[in-house]
Amino acid sequence: MKISAVAYSSKGVREQNQDSFLIGNKISKTENEDLIECFESENVPLFFAVADGMGGHDAGDKASQFAVKKSFELINENSTTKIDESFFENILPQIHNGLLKKGIEENTKNMGTTFVGLCIENELSGFCNVGDSRIYRMRNGFIQQLSHDDSLSSIMPNAPKNIVTNVLGAGLSEIKVETRFSKSFAAQNDIFLLCSDGVHGYTTLDELEQILSTNKSLLEKARQIVDKAIENGSDDNSTALLVNVCN
Repeated sequence: MKISAVAYSSKGVREQNQDSFLIGNKISKTENEDLIECFESENVPLFFAVADGMGGHDAGDKASQFAVKKSFELINENSTTKIDESFFENILPQIHNGLLKKGIEENTKNMGTTFVGLCIENELSGFCNVGDSRIYRMRNGFIQQLSHDDSLSSIMPNAPKNIVTNVLGAGLSEIKVETRFSKSFAAQNDIFLLCSDGVHGYTTLDELEQILSTNKSLLEKARQIVDKAIENGSDDNSTALLVNVCN
């Protein structure tokens, strides 16, 4: 199984980029410049993630970095363990508790982050999600949102879109983890999009489908998705991570 992936993250109009991502074995740096990473491998399992930090001055950037780094460490520490729903239902609470502890130690108790992850394996592949960062799958020319937003607006349509009801850290006593794994989850020619709300809050399914359907390179598609969100008025950090199953 050959996997190609790219990630593009922009701070947009914000002074600071509080988004972080994990692309294979590469973790995004805590910088405020636009970040581009490319990855290609035939070795599975592989894991990809996007985290959108929250808390402003309460270190949202540190929270998202902590989440992607800790997920990478835990996955590698448990490399002989079957990666499935139960695996992520176990490690994401560990990351959550780690953020709570870090928040107390650094007096930034409101630091928190959303988290969406994609695991590609030969047998079972799937995703995990906490918060409102999203994962989409483009298959046979059609795009589908796979994750569900943990946000107030998903319950009350007229509520502000930026109120998240479930995140890692942020002083919450507990979290719920959404997962889905199956043998048919990842198929040849699938393209997965992991993104923060700075992207999905300002792009439509039609726009994403149109961009992903072009013959442009994966990197050009990632950049075009972020550029489209900014063009449409995104006032947040914008991160798009694309994973192509091209076996």
